[in-house]
Amino acid sequence: MRKERRLLGRALRFVTEHFSLYFTIVGWMLYSCTPTTSPSSSQSRSPSSAQASGRQTFQTSTFYTKEMNPSPTGYGGGVPYDKLERYPQLKLLYSGSGFAKEYREDRSHTFAWEDLVHSMRVTEKTPGSCISCKTSGIEKIFNQEGWGYATRKMPHYVTMGLGSIGCTNCHDPKTYQLRVVQPGFKDAMAGRGIDLSKASTQDMKSYVCAQCHSEYYFEPGTNRVIHPWAKGLDASSMYAYYETKPRGFDSDYTHPKSRTPLLKAQHPDFEEYSAGIHAAARISCADCHMPKQIQGDRRVTSHAIGSPLNTIEASCLWCHKGKTKEWMITRVRYIQDSVAELSIACMDALVQAHEAIAAGESRGVAIEVLERARNQLRQAQWLWDYTASANSMGFHDGVGSLRNLARALELSLKVPKMVTP
Repeated sequence: MRKERRLLGRALRFVTEHFSLYFTIVGWMLYSCTPTTSPSSSQSRSPSSAQASGRQTFQTSTFYTKEMNPSPTGYGGGVPYDKLERYPQLKLLYSGSGFAKEYREDRSHTFAWEDLVHSMRVTEKTPGSCISCKTSGIEKIFNQEGWGYATRKMPHYVTMGLGSIGCTNCHDPKTYQLRVVQPGFKDAMAGRGIDLSKASTQDMKSYVCAQCHSEYYFEPGTNRVIHPWAKGLDASSMYAYYETKPRGFDSDYTHPKSRTPLLKAQHPDFEEYSAGIHAAARISCADCHMPKQIQGDRRVTSHAIGSPLNTIEASCLWCHKGKTKEWMITRVRYIQDSVAELSIACMDALVQAHEAIAAGESRGVAIEVLERARNQLRQAQWLWDYTASANSMGFHDGVGSLRNLARALELSLKVPKMVTP
């Protein structure tokens, strides 16, 4: 028995050593090919050690994975399915915006730049603001141009050969410490009185995600990235902010059928998370989406960012002691199915509301009546879109998501009655 154990130990050491070498080589290749504005990895590496080196190359190699895994519940994940095909109501609801042309589930961060450049939503008129969260080159560009980069058009940056999101979007290249580079988020946090340089590591484990996974709009004239948080982070507070026509901003697009000026929510994941139970428990985004993995004799942070349901033991059961994988998936699916069902009901009601306003206008309904109906439809579609555009299908804040959708459904169902004699 002892002999067998010795042989097993030797075999495990052999596998560990060779896989460590494999990850070191692959990690170095991926890191060296990643466009950055920082010194080379050999220059920026902390002098501490081969152990730190192994940890960093492992994390780099997991970040640059090209795997596209679906979520076990059928919502989200990294497979770029066509949302317009799955939910045909979206073609009418987003009519007048680029989302009616193409709307797919996002792939991993590795594909962020590629997917932006090849998106049907991007044209020669698309502002440079769109690069803010899609490339590791944003730091250098902002340092050189300031907010002037936002006034340029996307074709200018496409010809620069920029790469996708990389390590330096979230880590200082010299110290590896967490940091934020998205300039609009920095401004917004300063406006909330939060000094990012003094933020705790636990808070930064959410802020590095929040800098891009949050709602924003482009300031008219400058195209600066603005986060609408002056009145609060919840859907109703942001709507109240938008109703003040901030900085001259009125809407993202006007619906061609109902002629309603509409707001388009942009993946408000940070805002949803902030209202949820995990944020209240001081659980960060990274705790669930970037769980610890075993590499040799160390616990290392995985950077293969994706659905926690694909790493349940490390992401969920670490806190939910005594539960099983099956229990977790069933629980999450119950929340997401409930939100999805109510979201579909909202979409159907919103479609009818757009059609009712268009029909009412053709019948000669008074302008003031149509404007009241449009205002109500605008609010209803915002509350629905806020929930529908976030990436968790309501899981980050189940109660809040159902509340927003219930209010959206109530408002949209009243619109046809407002314009019908």
